[in-house]
Amino acid sequence: MPIQEIAEYLASVDMLRQVEMLLALHCAPIISGIKVSNLVVLTREQSMVLCRNIRPSGLDVWFLNYAEDSNPALIFRKDDMQKYLRRSDIQEALGRFGYSDFQLIPVLLQLSSHMRAYKAEEGAFPHELGILLGYPLEDVLGFMENDGENYAYCGYWKVYGDIEKAKKVFDAYNEVRNLAVTQVLRGSGVMRKGDNG
Repeated sequence: MPIQEIAEYLASVDMLRQVEMLLALHCAPIISGIKVSNLVVLTREQSMVLCRNIRPSGLDVWFLNYAEDSNPALIFRKDDMQKYLRRSDIQEALGRFGYSDFQLIPVLLQLSSHMRAYKAEEGAFPHELGILLGYPLEDVLGFMENDGENYAYCGYWKVYGDIEKAKKVFDAYNEVRNLAVTQVLRGSGVMRKGDNG
């Protein structure tokens, strides 16, 4: 769907439908269950609508930095994220960023702290966010080592490792996003149990 059409749709619907569309556009991979988490930035009003309506979907939300007009919301499924955080490679990678407690809430609290420090210009960008979004570790580390330059391919993230594997993942993300957008346009929500595939 072209950006202009999406903008017109968002301007013509109530706040709940706006949030549904933003989730379809930015969070379809987690909604469909093929990704560990997604990030969407919402206004304060959109954030409140999300919080009031997300529970039936089986999804969870954690706001990384709460402000009036820019609230980065990490969308995930609690059980899946806890399982992901138990992986030794993920714990080793997060350890490089100073994490030592790999339970869900301590990880999210520390990430939020790093995000607030970055927003206040008191710390570096929290690159561990890429790990928590399920990006391949070699790509997160490659991004850091190359300051975001010299990547081999770019899609949902900058690829430094396996390009063909990344392209397949990007295609899958595009497919579920298109399905989710169509679902919202047809009047079915993405936050209601049973509506997410």
